[in-house]
Amino acid sequence: MNSDLQGRILTIKLLIYEHQYQIVNIYAPAGTDKRVQNEIFFDNLYPYINSTLPVIIGDYNCVENPNLDKYPPRSLTLNQILFST
Repeated sequence: MNSDLQGRILTIKLLIYEHQYQIVNIYAPAGTDKRVQNEIFFDNLYPYINSTLPVIIGDYNCVENPNLDKYPPRSLTLNQILFST
């Protein structure tokens, strides 16, 4: 197992039926105001990935649906209410 100092990158190697895999869990900086931090984060991600193994990457802080995936849920804007039909 390997991780960065901030706990935003966690990697583990698995051996399944004599095949090795690497799982990489990331928690990237989120939000439109963090664009520079996000770019730096992804630039620094590559040393944690073993390019000789199949890699599975999961970003577990992505938000697919703000009304379902955020707490408290984001309220609908007037435009979403008026134009959702």
